[in-house]
Amino acid sequence: MRQAQQYRLQLIEVAQKISPALRALVVDSAPAGERLLAPPYLGGSQQVQSAAWLYQSIATGHPEAGKIYWQTRSWTLMNWQPIALLVLSHYLFGYVPRLAGFKQQCSEQMVAGYWLPEDAYVSVFASSAVVAGRQLAQLSGGLYDAAAASFSLSRSLSKKLLADSIEHSLRLLWEHQDDLDLRLGQDTLAEQLDAWLLGAGLQSQQREYRDDPLRRACCMEYRLDEGDYCGDCPCRPKSEADV
Repeated sequence: MRQAQQYRLQLIEVAQKISPALRALVVDSAPAGERLLAPPYLGGSQQVQSAAWLYQSIATGHPEAGKIYWQTRSWTLMNWQPIALLVLSHYLFGYVPRLAGFKQQCSEQMVAGYWLPEDAYVSVFASSAVVAGRQLAQLSGGLYDAAAASFSLSRSLSKKLLADSIEHSLRLLWEHQDDLDLRLGQDTLAEQLDAWLLGAGLQSQQREYRDDPLRRACCMEYRLDEGDYCGDCPCRPKSEADV
């Protein structure tokens, strides 16, 4: 039990160092920490209502961007924290937490802050990237049901965005490897990504050419009034991409 708590607290500490927005709202006892998590939040019976609230807050904030941006942004926000935590935990400890009871704080146009139950590392087994991907699949499946019920997100788009988010988290971790004591193993980043996608049920998103520089789906930021195409955007006009 003591080792499980050490894993949990270390994950919380390192995660917030990598991304200040990735902050735990429960560090000590669940009853005290729960009071820090106020509706709307993703998880449990609140999930569908909170997904709808998040989508509406984005739509209200950016009416010019249209439904495709509202859907894309909402889904990406709903998944970024569990992906980041699972990826970090796997390469820090060789274990991933159980995410039963995991909750995420929603605010205006944002999802930041989470509740990781105190028993998240109790009775866990050593993980491979495939096993870690399966944990993500279980959580994202429930999130997709909420998204589909709230704002009609297509299954195809959800898979592309999920795969892009996993790849982004892996690349971010590789960039921090000199600052962290990570268990990266001998496989390349591309090989690790394929294993994560396999475990998450996203085999269809594995690439034939692993050095493909473009994302699988556009984040639709260019639809904002002050938005633009990202450098790795698959929708970037050729005239701009060639400059």
